[in-house]
Amino acid sequence: MLSRYLLVGILSSLYSVTAHPTASNSTVDPHTRSLSVCLQIDSATSSKTSVFYPADLLGDLLGFYDTDISHWASSSSQLADCSVRPGTAQDVSTIIQILGQNQTPFAVKGGGHASNPGFSSTTGVHISMTRFSEVTYDSTSQTAVIGSGLIWDDVYTALAPYGVNVVGGRVTGVGVAGFTLGGGYSWLTNQHGLTIDTVVAFELVKPNGDIVNVTETSDSELFFGLK
Repeated sequence: MLSRYLLVGILSSLYSVTAHPTASNSTVDPHTRSLSVCLQIDSATSSKTSVFYPADLLGDLLGFYDTDISHWASSSSQLADCSVRPGTAQDVSTIIQILGQNQTPFAVKGGGHASNPGFSSTTGVHISMTRFSEVTYDSTSQTAVIGSGLIWDDVYTALAPYGVNVVGGRVTGVGVAGFTLGGGYSWLTNQHGLTIDTVVAFELVKPNGDIVNVTETSDSELFFGLK
């Protein structure tokens, strides 16, 4: 039984943030302002990150935008001005800083198993963590590095060849990120506690853009706050 794991790619805010524009830009249409930020993000991030737009703007022939904003419950989805798929923690840092500087509403989606609009959706900039999809098992430490863009189905499948499991979701389609930070009640909770109890480290992007590895020894207060 694998009872501990690391969660990578978690942002400092996993829910929508509504910004209040300053006096200098309050007269600008919010969608125009968000679109400008989308273009800025596209220009400032690496080739490992992609920005997608609704089909009636710049085209989305492969459906990436629709996939990014979709949720388990369709009522949870909102039409964002663009969707962003970051590919590295450094790009997440860049995105967060641009959003903060422009006071742009945004949301972050892990697996998308949400039931209400605004939980992981927005009409501003929608960040989809789908490219954070790593599952790496370490038999020596009995831990696994698990990406925040995964659903538990993918995690179970990746760990099955090693004969180990984690304290994860009880039904199909549940995302790793939201389930974990929400506590996480598993079929294995009676034996091993809540999912959040089994996390030993978080890779975190702070609001100021700093990228840190948070453990109980590196920053006990922040580690407690994340739990």
